[in-house]
Amino acid sequence: MWIPKSERDILAAIEAGDLDETSSFDARAALPMQGKSKDLAVDVAAIANDGGVLLYGVGEDEHGRPTIISPIKLHGAKERVDQIVRTSISEPPAIEIHEIPAENHAEVGYLVVTIPSSSRAPHMVTVGKASVLWKKRHR
Repeated sequence: MWIPKSERDILAAIEAGDLDETSSFDARAALPMQGKSKDLAVDVAAIANDGGVLLYGVGEDEHGRPTIISPIKLHGAKERVDQIVRTSISEPPAIEIHEIPAENHAEVGYLVVTIPSSSRAPHMVTVGKASVLWKKRHR
């Protein structure tokens, strides 16, 4: 499982064409807007089946490939992801969240959410009116 440690790791993977969205890796340009937290919860619950990584701060190009860097505001982002996972998924899977500051602007950067394979999967997303078990990654 690829886990970037720096902005240079991310840029190198983009330049090499190594970033492909799969059932164990997804990139997003930004965290979900207020009221759309379910999207993040669904991604985490689905990835928890086999484990994987969510990378925030990298968007898709016109071909749907994650190649466009789009650093996000880091202040409060880590806490928001943690809160969404803990309050929107029953039983919340274990996650690790790491911030990667942009080299030229420390207030923005990338958020790496690592989700190990969960022995308790499938996990139920409980946000909204309906609860859904996420057994497979839905795209």
